[in-house]
Amino acid sequence: MPFTVENLRDEVKSLVKDVGNFISDKEVDLQGVIALRMLNLDRPRVVAKDITGDGTSSYDIETEGFVRQYSNMEKVEYPANQTPPVFRRRDDIWFIYEDPSKTLGEQLRLRFFTLQPTAAEVIRVNFTIPFVIADLADTGFNALVFKNASLVLAALGSRFAQTTDSSIDADAVDYAGRSNNFIFLSEKYEKDYKRMAGLSSTTKAAQAIGENDIIYPTGDDFFWHPRNTR
Repeated sequence: MPFTVENLRDEVKSLVKDVGNFISDKEVDLQGVIALRMLNLDRPRVVAKDITGDGTSSYDIETEGFVRQYSNMEKVEYPANQTPPVFRRRDDIWFIYEDPSKTLGEQLRLRFFTLQPTAAEVIRVNFTIPFVIADLADTGFNALVFKNASLVLAALGSRFAQTTDSSIDADAVDYAGRSNNFIFLSEKYEKDYKRMAGLSSTTKAAQAIGENDIIYPTGDDFFWHPRNTR
């Protein structure tokens, strides 16, 4: 049975445990929309479509589901069903072309430089499209739950970090402590999201530091920091 927005909301609320009702269902759902966008950027859905040749070099891909400003063409196999498969190289054999003379919604084209597939041949394409919640399998849905929960908790942490209430004694409500707890849980669920989505939790260093050993042309050495000590 496909997952729904209600399933997502219920799972997120069970993780967040917002007993104080600090965040509404509407806010949970809004963060869910953002979480799904992020999941689609990190792990988009890849679909395969077969296009029948027509003796030309240009083929509509928008009506096949290719999404303008989102989809990426991963593979072009032509002719399809060969052993081994014949995958064609982008920019050498084919490219994505926009033809403004075509009907709106059919303007993005898969175009070959020289090939003209016949009606007896099939072009098999693989490209990315965004998931909707109902498309997600268990692993993808669980990743979405963790991402949604992480965003909700980050929003709660930000809210408490900025909250003051002059009518309540400072010792009665530890806003900073609550904020830190929410941020801690947000980071935990972000790690769970990356694990479920198959993403690396490590980031490569932006720069590397190496030695700079100066040797003078005359062969002279430093007095205070000679070569045998560095």
